[in-house]
Amino acid sequence: MKLLKTFLIFSFFPLMILAQEYDVVLQREKILPSVLIGSIQQKKEEKLLSTFLNVLQSDIRLSGLFHEPDLLVVSHEDSSKLKDGWLQDYAVFMKYQDSKFFLDVYESKNRTKLFSLNSDVLKTSSNTRKIAHALFDQMVFRLLNKKTIVNSRILYTVRSKKDEEFISEVWMCDYDGYNAKQLTYEKSYGVNPIFVPNRFGSSHYIFISFKNGQSKLFLGSLDGDKIFPIMPLKGNQLLPSISLSGDKLAFVSDASGRADLFVQHLNKNGVFLGKPQQIFSKPRSIQASSSFAPDGKQIVFVSDKDGSPRLYLMGLGQNRASSRPKVELISLKNRQNGSPSWSYDGRKIAFVAKTEGIYQIWIYDLETKEEWQLTKGLENKENPSFAKDSLHLVYNTEGKEGAKLYLINLMDKKPMLITKEHQECRFPSFEP
Repeated sequence: MKLLKTFLIFSFFPLMILAQEYDVVLQREKILPSVLIGSIQQKKEEKLLSTFLNVLQSDIRLSGLFHEPDLLVVSHEDSSKLKDGWLQDYAVFMKYQDSKFFLDVYESKNRTKLFSLNSDVLKTSSNTRKIAHALFDQMVFRLLNKKTIVNSRILYTVRSKKDEEFISEVWMCDYDGYNAKQLTYEKSYGVNPIFVPNRFGSSHYIFISFKNGQSKLFLGSLDGDKIFPIMPLKGNQLLPSISLSGDKLAFVSDASGRADLFVQHLNKNGVFLGKPQQIFSKPRSIQASSSFAPDGKQIVFVSDKDGSPRLYLMGLGQNRASSRPKVELISLKNRQNGSPSWSYDGRKIAFVAKTEGIYQIWIYDLETKEEWQLTKGLENKENPSFAKDSLHLVYNTEGKEGAKLYLINLMDKKPMLITKEHQECRFPSFEP
């Protein structure tokens, strides 16, 4: 437990025990198109159609690109009702025929059929959920010329108690919380899992483990193989982040006696180039979590160098910390800030800020240099992570009811619970 307390100090997040419901005010930035989902009941394939319908409805709701979908499910005898009185912008009619799922998409104003899609898009899969995700992804691209995050995955940790001691294992799930899979079975304490970009030709993740006493960086496989330490540096290692190209790995270490920010350079095969470089250090201060700009030329990190934990921007490629690298303070509205996540479009940074006694998710706009509050409610929100569409974020709450994962988008700002079974889910991280 002493190690856990040390970690919490590094993270700047005291765990506050609060149990209240969300009270979220919806503020739509623009009018979203509405969708009608129409389906004819087919008793023989009722279970398949029900699963497909639920996934399609959930994808539309979570996408942040449409209003809450309207449903119209009728019997074969009433099938003509599907063509009656469309008030929505689009009508999507689904059916199952000849061992295939079909979607017919109509534009409501002129009652014109825009296109049809079928499950041949996934010729090698019979999984209903995957087919529904794939058809929705194609539908959105055809309608709005946008890619969705339905095929993205999330790493996170699940905490439990064993023999009066807390353990924390790494898990992975789909973007909507389904298909949860445990990756580690170390019976120790793991935190902060992050995906390693696929430029290395393999599927791996990096996380922090306390299994050998001190907190160290470990590498694991998404296939569930053994994990092993990767950083031969003395002291504790914490709070990893990796550049989008996979050529830089940032982390915090107390190897020099205090919590400083380090970067390890990697070659195109993922092999370490030289020793880790200390890129920011200041006497009597603690550095914490970081996130790289999409182009890898800047990093945002947390430091209490000016009294309280704030967010600072720093260009990379500068001289060592002893030459006092230039940093820019960007979090001005709140004094307790942490856990930055840089969006993939390079325009926004999500972070946590203590707001009226509660940790909330805030957004920093790099173009306007303004900060605005994304979440509300009386539970702490922690560890935001941007999805690849730069529209969605995943984060965890912290309260009496445990720690749960939520998905939120910047369009309607409505948090959606995606935790399915576990009550102690933390440190979510979206797949790049």
